[in-house]
Amino acid sequence: TGSHLKMSSFSYSGESVTFECNVDHGEFPIVSITWLKDGKQFYKYDSNLINPVSITDVDGVVVKKDLSLNGNKVTIGSVTPQSTGTYTCKVEIDHPSLSVGELSGSLKIVQN
Repeated sequence: TGSHLKMSSFSYSGESVTFECNVDHGEFPIVSITWLKDGKQFYKYDSNLINPVSITDVDGVVVKKDLSLNGNKVTIGSVTPQSTGTYTCKVEIDHPSLSVGELSGSLKIVQN
């Protein structure tokens, strides 16, 4: 199937946006999934932790935690023009030579 990032290229102010990160990791387990906006981490899922989800405040990003539990699908709510930017998911897998897969896409917020 290959790797792909499923996301809208634009959204209207006040709406929610869901990002879905699908990195082809074969049969190797996923260790962690990190989400960044313009290079700043706002979400991390780490399968080695008891509480695997950690959320960091980043301007324009309000993570809906109840819709963002497993890392590969993250929803942000109440987007504003500050939410415009480049969103990246980094997937770390348990394999010595294929450690990290990375996908990026741009989101633009339009005033309605």
